[in-house]
Order: sequence, then structure tokens, then C-alpha cells
Amino acid sequence: MLSKLVEKVEWPFLTVLFAVYFAQGFRSFSSLAMQHFFKSHLELGPAEIQAWLSLAAIPWSIKPLYGIASDCLPIRGQHRKPYLIIGGILAVAAWLLLYREAGVSALPLCNSTTTESDIPCENESARRLRTITVVVIITCMNIAMALSDVVVDAMVAKKSKGDESIDASLQSFSWGSMAIGGLAGSSLGGFFFESLGIPGMFFFSLIPSLVAGICSLLLSDEKNEKELPGFLTQLSNLRNIFCQSKLLKPALFRFASIAIAPSFGQLTYFYVTEELNISNEFLSLGTFVMWIVMLIGSVLSERTFSGKEGFIRAFVLGQVGVALANLSSIILILRWNTYVGIPDRAFILASDGLDTLIFRISLGPFLLLASQLSEDNMEGTTFASFMSVNNLASQVSGLSGAYVGSALGIQRGQYENLWLAQVLRCVLLLIPVAFASYLLPDRIETKSKKED
Repeated sequence: MLSKLVEKVEWPFLTVLFAVYFAQGFRSFSSLAMQHFFKSHLELGPAEIQAWLSLAAIPWSIKPLYGIASDCLPIRGQHRKPYLIIGGILAVAAWLLLYREAGVSALPLCNSTTTESDIPCENESARRLRTITVVVIITCMNIAMALSDVVVDAMVAKKSKGDESIDASLQSFSWGSMAIGGLAGSSLGGFFFESLGIPGMFFFSLIPSLVAGICSLLLSDEKNEKELPGFLTQLSNLRNIFCQSKLLKPALFRFASIAIAPSFGQLTYFYVTEELNISNEFLSLGTFVMWIVMLIGSVLSERTFSGKEGFIRAFVLGQVGVALANLSSIILILRWNTYVGIPDRAFILASDGLDTLIFRISLGPFLLLASQLSEDNMEGTTFASFMSVNNLASQVSGLSGAYVGSALGIQRGQYENLWLAQVLRCVLLLIPVAFASYLLPDRIETKSKKED
């Protein structure tokens, strides 16, 4: 894969691609610190954390706006390079602000005890304002990451349409770069957490974003002297494009396949750490294993699906695989793994690795489909729109998971219905399979095939 790319793609392009995706993966470096910050400093419950983080991820759902900006609003005649630099600067600024917020000492909420004993405390409104401030900063960070992601995705889509033989290889290289960043971040994060503390973890997290911004200076971006359509015109064009059934139906299927099932990531995290007494350091090791599997999945995805096998079969198998993999959460919550002598830690590592592998392989057909359906001269916008559908569905799933969890009475110390929530998720994940043959194309007729 790599040798083919080196022969056909210039090295500054691959350097920028690697740096941007590495920075995305390296966010795992601060994931443990972020969990501690929300849980210990801001004293939020699992449903609250999941809801806030889902809202902060909204910038990933409006990626078409960044795509339109990079496609039709060049800066000094350049479409890609300036936006990558802006993304790098904004990300670094966001990490610095988060570092500043984390440096503020955590104070207990004011109550009768703290008031009578003159203990420094923080009232409810001040705590809420601080939480909102942190969420806004994380939102800005996601804007920066999403902007850079859209730009490199557009570069990949355009390069793939110029030479379809490297399409799957570029997708695998992108996700492989993210996996390497994730491996580096998760391994270093677990090692340095105790010595650096939460503020230090946030400060050092800015380094990959800074490097990605600097690497963008190496990029050779052709200046476009042609008159380009305006932002609103391009937005209208995007609407017209997605009104076509060949784009609308696959987008609807992808959205339904994720959004239909509530996710319970934060609830499960609290259950594992509080009820099973699994340490955060061990979960950091689990994240390391997951990124190794992600790297393996990036290679397997290219080898298991190239588009010739048929999209319907690939999507159906992927969706069923994700649903079956989710059964591992039910087994863990009901402690069935202990009945056959499998320790919780071993089961968590194995099940998380399997979940990640199935997810990454199942994502391959969607990435290939999105790349092949990208419109000429709107590669950034079209591809970003497909990925935004994916991200919006994840946020809907996260928000609905927070609501369903609260409705079932699942909160800190009360996890009796968590297994029931996971059963509901498994059942709902299978529903979109019934509509696959109606919403998905089995083959994509690309321009090169037409010419042949």
C-alpha cells in the first residue's frame, strides 16, 4: 500500500495527510484527563457528560460548510493550504484555553456545611458557567479539527478521482495515520497522566496540532484564478446534488444505521470504573489495544472490500457485525464472562478490540462510497457532507443515549437497567438492514469505467 502511494503521490501531500490524521488520533493522549476533568473537577454525571460532549461535537456535523468555504472561498487564490494553517492555529489556541481552565482549582459546590465552616466553595450557577465555558472551548477545538479534516478529505477525494487505483490505499493510509496517533497518544497518556496532571496533559496535547499546522506550509496549493460560484450558490448546488437519489438514499441509510440506536458510552464507562473497579490506567491500556486493532482494521478494510464485492452485501454484513459485537457489553454487565472463568479485564480488552475491528472494517465501504460519489469541483463539499451524516448520526445517538439512560433511571450508583439499555441498542441496530436493498447501490459506475 505505502509503496504504491509513494510512487504516485507527492511526499508533501502524504506528510500533511499523516500530520492532520495523526493529530486527530493523538487526542487519545488527553482522553483520560478529559474524563477526570468532567467527572472530578466539574462533578458531572454520566448522562450529563455524554450530552455535553455530544453537543460539543456538533462542528463535526456541519462539515459541508467548511467544505463549501474551502471550495469556493479561496484565500489569496488557494483553497487548501490557508485553511489547514487556520485550523492548526485555532486548535493550538483551544488547547491553551483548556489548559488555563484546568489550572483553576476545583472547588466543592456550596452547601450548608461549606457555608458554616467558611470553606471556599462554588455555587451552582458558577459551576454551570464554568461547564459551559469548557464545552465552548472543546467546541472550538472540534471546529479546528473538523476544518482540517474536511480539507485533507477534499484533497484525498480529488486525488482519488484522478487515479482510482489509489483510492482505497489513501483511505487506509489516512485511517492508519490516525491509528498511529491514537497508539502514541494512548500509550503516552497513561504513562504521563500522574506526573503531568490534567493541565499538563492538555498543554502537551497541542503539539500535534502545532506540527500539523507547520507541515501545511510544505503543501503546494495551486492558485485558482477562475471565477468561482458564491457561498450561497454552492450551498444551493449541494442541496440540489443531495436531492438526487444516488446520494440521498445512501446518506439516509448511513444516518439510520447509527442514529437509530442510542449509545451509552459514558454510562458504560462509569459502570466499569465504579462497579467493576477497573482503573483509568487499565482503560488507557485498552485504548492502546483498540488503536492497534484500528491500524490492523485499516489494512484489512482495504483487502476485504474494494467496491467489486457489492455495497449492499458489505453494508449489511457490517451492520450485523456491529450489532453482534455490542452483545459483549451485555455479557459484561450481566457478568456472564465470570461464569466461564474470563476475568473482567481480559474480557474488556478482547471485546473492545473486536468492537473496534468490526467497526473499522464496516466503515471501509462507506468511505469508498463517499469518495466515489463526490462531485467534480465539489469534492470537499460532497465528501464532507457524507462524513457529516456519519457524525451527526453519532451525536444523535449520543444525545438519545443520555435521554434513554435517564429515563431508565441509570445514573451513578444505579446501573440495574444498563443491560436493558444495551439490549435495546442491539435490536435497533438491526432495523436498517431491512432497507439496505432499497437505499444502497450495489455498484458505482465511475467515470473511468464509463470511458472504458
